Amino acid sequence: MSTRKIVGSVIVEQRRAKQSQNNLWYYVTAINSMLENNPINADESIDVEFFFGIDSHMIDQITETYENEGWSLDVGVTATAYENYSGHTQINFIPVEHE
Repeated sequence: MSTRKIVGSVIVEQRRAKQSQNNLWYYVTAINSMLENNPINADESIDVEFFFGIDSHMIDQITETYENEGWSLDVGVTATAYENYSGHTQINFIPVEHE
C-alpha cells in the first residue's frame, strides 16, 4: 500500500479548527515534529514557532507537559497581527541539563 497522499485545500479549514479547539495533543504532535526536525541551536536548545497566538491557558499546559519531560521553556506570544499572520508564538526548548 502506498503512503503517497495529496493534500487538498480543505486542510486550511481543518488546521484552523484544530487550533481553535485548544487541544493539548494537537500542540504536542506539532511540537514533537518540530523538536525532531528543527535545527539544534549552539546552546543545544530548539526553537519552535507557531504563526498564530496560543491562549495563555494552553501555554501553561504545554509548559507543564514539556517541563515534566526535562525541558525548560522560554515562551513569547504576540496575540495581535504579526507580519501577515494572526499572531505569533515562539517557544525556545532548553534541555534542563544544559541550562
